[in-house]
Amino acid sequence: MCTPVGHSLAGAILVRTSRFPFLWTDWKSILGLLFVSNLPDIDILFGWIDGNPNQYHQGATHSLIFIGMASLVLGSIYALFHRGRGFQAGYLIFGILAVHLLCDMLGNDTCPPIGIPLFWPLNDMHIHSPVSLFGGVNRAADSRHFIGSLFCRHNAWVVLREIIMMGAVFAGIRMIGKRR
Repeated sequence: MCTPVGHSLAGAILVRTSRFPFLWTDWKSILGLLFVSNLPDIDILFGWIDGNPNQYHQGATHSLIFIGMASLVLGSIYALFHRGRGFQAGYLIFGILAVHLLCDMLGNDTCPPIGIPLFWPLNDMHIHSPVSLFGGVNRAADSRHFIGSLFCRHNAWVVLREIIMMGAVFAGIRMIGKRR
């Protein structure tokens, strides 16, 4: 699974390459991008309340039905404040959330169940790529030690690898864009 840094960078790359980059131009929009890029991981908060942040992680919030509903709701909220651009925002939000799921499928998942329930509630099967591009994140299973467990050398290397990989993708996209 990706870290919040990796998810945020992947979302930023999608926004940069989209036909709707005007939707993310000020600090409020950047905060929105960070929120949307990491929204499926809100399930960690639900587990936190029960004492085990990993309990619900990569559950229902990592499904197509969740990202579809979240896109509809967030796109509608966006439309309230920006006339005529709600559908465009909804499409972009769906893409950002879908990229989150893709990154998690391409991550090194070591906590059962392995993968994400992409087609939940129709199917409980967890889907995971046989190829892991992103490293696994070390994290404690209890709420008291969870935050502290994230700050370790292993996770620092995982974040650095994500920055290098996503940076290379972003640089490649910029170079292609300048040639056009």
